[in-house]
Amino acid sequence: MRRLFFLSLLAVVSVCSCKNNPTTPQPDPNADVSLPVPPPDSGIQLVFGPFDVPLGQEVQIDHWFKLGTTVPFDVGRIEIATNYGTHHMNLFRTLTPHPDSDEYNFASQAIWDESDLMIEAQQHNLDWSLPPGVSVHLNANEQMCMQVHYVNATTQSTPNGHGKVVINLYKAAQPVSEHASMLFAQKVNFALSPHSDTTLVKYCNFGATQLPVKIYGMTGHFHSRGKEFVVEKWDLANNVSLGEIYRNTAWSEPPFKVFDPPVELQPNQTLKYSATYHNDRDTTIYFGPHVESQEHCNLFLWFSPGYKDGQTIYDKTN
Repeated sequence: MRRLFFLSLLAVVSVCSCKNNPTTPQPDPNADVSLPVPPPDSGIQLVFGPFDVPLGQEVQIDHWFKLGTTVPFDVGRIEIATNYGTHHMNLFRTLTPHPDSDEYNFASQAIWDESDLMIEAQQHNLDWSLPPGVSVHLNANEQMCMQVHYVNATTQSTPNGHGKVVINLYKAAQPVSEHASMLFAQKVNFALSPHSDTTLVKYCNFGATQLPVKIYGMTGHFHSRGKEFVVEKWDLANNVSLGEIYRNTAWSEPPFKVFDPPVELQPNQTLKYSATYHNDRDTTIYFGPHVESQEHCNLFLWFSPGYKDGQTIYDKTN
């Protein structure tokens, strides 16, 4: 439908602006988070939870709902708060109707096949704005899915045993001249051998996206075996690095980096990222969604002008 999967050998609302401000920190890890509700003429609030995250378990829920706006909505600012224990929160839009429901699901391939990923968050508290004139566009009464993943086991803990997510979406304060898109890059074919270090490398594939583009923000993603995640701007014509732009060593709450000024990619340029892992187990670890037993090698970034007026590019090149 709207999906682009690139399989050659060459990678809420979510583009960020000039600054990245945490919201008020959660004062008590045993409390459920909350945020002030935006005034009706300024934005909307999305809330999911609280729900139980039992000790020793991972819980992933697909929360299906309608956006609830009667007119199209250009988002210029996103504010997010989550209970401690969250591994990620993904907010999708899709043209495929779905009954309002909550589905416990670690095999959500249909979402990725049929939807645009609009917001991705791995930190407990975030508050950022898009650059003036840029927005993420949502349609009236858009079909949405909020996917939340909580861990209350050995690698991460959920102190109060509850998962909860609150998202404030604020209308763009200035006239919008272009919509932003997200590139979600994954390296999926890998094996981390027992008791060894492994470095995975990937060159992002922007596919049919017309360069140049401006990149506003990014975040890397791996699980507890991940030790270092590095992104470089790359010259494809000469096969040389144009400099490091992102580095992460905190797997459970990786930094979300905002670029001011934005990083510009010209024709014949891309991004190269590398992720280094240490597997201290007796078994090989493979790609998969479970934090306790599997690994990821993902990059999320937000750019404009957007692909086809804001659709997501899914890059699964290896």
